[in-house]
Amino acid sequence: MKKSLQLSSQRQHLQTTISLQNAITKLILIILANANVLNALKCVCDVNDCDLIKADDCPGRGLLIWDPCRMKKFLLFLVLNLFNLIENFTINCEFATVQIYISDSDVYNCNSINIPNYSGDTITEVTGTHQNNKTNYDVESIWFYGNSTLDFFPRGITKFFPNIKAVWIEDTQILELNGDELDEFGDKLVYFFYRYSNLTTISSSLLKKTPNVVYFLVAYTKLQHVGFDLFTSHDITKLQWLSFAYNSCIHMWDDSQNGIQNIMDKLKIQCPYDDENLPKISTEMLSTSTD
Repeated sequence: MKKSLQLSSQRQHLQTTISLQNAITKLILIILANANVLNALKCVCDVNDCDLIKADDCPGRGLLIWDPCRMKKFLLFLVLNLFNLIENFTINCEFATVQIYISDSDVYNCNSINIPNYSGDTITEVTGTHQNNKTNYDVESIWFYGNSTLDFFPRGITKFFPNIKAVWIEDTQILELNGDELDEFGDKLVYFFYRYSNLTTISSSLLKKTPNVVYFLVAYTKLQHVGFDLFTSHDITKLQWLSFAYNSCIHMWDDSQNGIQNIMDKLKIQCPYDDENLPKISTEMLSTSTD
């Protein structure tokens, strides 16, 4: 129950952040569109230099004086700083070369453990020290681990690491993969690993823009629903390893073509996905089912 309350609090904070951001945007648009405010741009810093206009035409009935030459710069400064305060998602990377155990391939990896705090779902900053003169362009793998309060899939990864081919997500509170989480990686993504979470649902469109994923793992989750068309955009004959091990609805893995096809057939029976009628899984429902 404690974990459920933390999760609900985190989601409420994120919703509040988004609402605040929208409110600020609307406020700025209203300011710019308001006729009285536009008239007020005739005012300058020295009240004695104002044009002959009514006090009502100035903000605050003439008590607030704006400099028109600095107005645009001020608004830009205001917007950028407000959004920087609202959108703050920093990850710290422990950079190292690691081996992907199922393919014996070495990749230069960003290991992000225990993200301290965040607002918004898009990464705004990456910190960490590279090894052996490497740069962000050398990073081919990212691993999120130990972020037990994280209830959304981090976005904006390729803005910092454009050559990612392996994504690892472990120990989170993400309940659903709705379909566009992997889009930014495109055809460079080869490996996707997701383990140890309360995940219940995978959308049919999760892999629609990542046709070169040939190693796919979802394990140790509360999985109940998997989209019928999850692998539609793939050449199934190229899949080299498929694992749905230790999930609520299925426990299977294989690296042979017959075995992989068998897993896909079982998914449709044991983990059915109904695009039209699938209920959204709430944290309250999850808490009730696990108490």
